[in-house]
Amino acid sequence: MVLSTSLKFKSNSALEDHIKYPTEILVIEPATMNALHQIAIYVAREKMQVAQFATDISCMMSPAFSMVYVQELERLETNFQSLPCSFMQHTMLIAKYNDSAVVAFVDMDRRREVLDPSQSVPYISDLIVSPHHRKKGIASALLQRCEHIARNVWKEHHLHLLAETYSLPAVSLYLKNGFVPVSLESGPLHCDDEGCVMEPIEATDHQKWYSITIATEDVGNRSVVKLSEGFVNKLKLFQRVVFRKDLI
Repeated sequence: MVLSTSLKFKSNSALEDHIKYPTEILVIEPATMNALHQIAIYVAREKMQVAQFATDISCMMSPAFSMVYVQELERLETNFQSLPCSFMQHTMLIAKYNDSAVVAFVDMDRRREVLDPSQSVPYISDLIVSPHHRKKGIASALLQRCEHIARNVWKEHHLHLLAETYSLPAVSLYLKNGFVPVSLESGPLHCDDEGCVMEPIEATDHQKWYSITIATEDVGNRSVVKLSEGFVNKLKLFQRVVFRKDLI
């Protein structure tokens, strides 16, 4: 449970969030090359478990894990090396407690807008939290930091993210943080210089299936999203969903 939040500016391009817990302080800051190794482990483990590896131990002892880890590390390092000095096109953020190991990561860059390829808009990707540090508000804190950068630094009016529909906890997280589904995709995602092929959601269709309620759990007064049966059944028909949040 978050007791209080304060914002501290180290410099114009390196912003930090300090989220105070009873005995710990979570710090959000720009990623470093050294942090990418731990992030690659988190991402690879998540992908392996989606592929039905039962436990962390069986996942990380698998020969396939090493291959996925190396692929993810190379991808992250390539993205990191493309970070511009201007901080206006791409940013990577990590979260950690004090000076301890990295516990979460998020990447945000500009991409062609799915429904209007003529527009370049900020997209969130690779939002990942260590399994041992989930349900503490860390993912929401990273989303809020991305919103702050997109709104106040990049001067954007919208923020997008692409999510896999199989991860209902992630879908619930985005909905709880004010993101709204705007398009769906049911096959391989085909992207080129003109954008990605997606199926837009008609505004009238929202009333048929997009219905959620936000409740509060008894333990810690933590807000959770309850997905309607119609919403879940609709997601099962697709593989990916694009979310958008208006930054006002």
